[in-house]
Amino acid sequence: MIPLRFLLLFLLLPLTALAQTPKPIEWKRLGDDLEIALAGAPDASLFSGELTLLRTSLRAFSAQIIRADQFTKPQATVKFLCKQSKASVCINANYFDEHGKPLGLVVNQGNVHHKIHHGGKTLTGLFVIHRNGVEIVDRSYTRLPSVLEALQAGPRLLIGGKPPEGFRQNNTSTRRSGICLDHKKRLVIFAVSSTLLGLTLEQTQQILLHRDVGCVDALNLDGGGSTQLFVSGSIPGGIANGEDLSVVGRDEVPVALGLFAKERT
Repeated sequence: MIPLRFLLLFLLLPLTALAQTPKPIEWKRLGDDLEIALAGAPDASLFSGELTLLRTSLRAFSAQIIRADQFTKPQATVKFLCKQSKASVCINANYFDEHGKPLGLVVNQGNVHHKIHHGGKTLTGLFVIHRNGVEIVDRSYTRLPSVLEALQAGPRLLIGGKPPEGFRQNNTSTRRSGICLDHKKRLVIFAVSSTLLGLTLEQTQQILLHRDVGCVDALNLDGGGSTQLFVSGSIPGGIANGEDLSVVGRDEVPVALGLFAKERT
């Protein structure tokens, strides 16, 4: 398996760490209905990380929740969950408690495995999948009986193309992961590539709002040591010649979000 950062050196132009003017973010085809990009924040310093972004219209993929307990494990790496479930792309999802139990809503194949969490200022958003598509919504969402797949995390980073009112910024730089929907309703999955460097929430928002990314609604997922991203080398129409791409995390997780290739017709 080749580390993701090495492939990106060949795919993308280097980013100037101290540049203040937003540079173009160039998307490269990674497979059928799947693109990849690498982006740093406009105000990045030498100690800032970069985001790896994956984008799909979901024409060739379906998004589904993957639970570690499906494979008789309380927690597992995202790579393990991806390979066991035969997903093409996976990212870590829910936060979890000290016992490894997921926090907040988990819906898989229409079954509620963990109930929604209503308290606090962190788990404010839901990523829901229903027959009409996907949405990032507030946790007050009332159409849960129609949901096929869902996860809960937070905070919500963008609502309608803007940071939420009263959004609490902080200067903490850490590894981050998340999902967003752009102005074309494409799903963007993102994670900090480096195992050492991170981004603040504000820097993450800046990248997601970049004109070449164009996120409208965005949700922060569990970060830090949980941040993990895995791309199979056998995605439909893939260019990786059978090599997996991976952003490795420190912690095993109970839930992941996976993209599964649809059968071609």
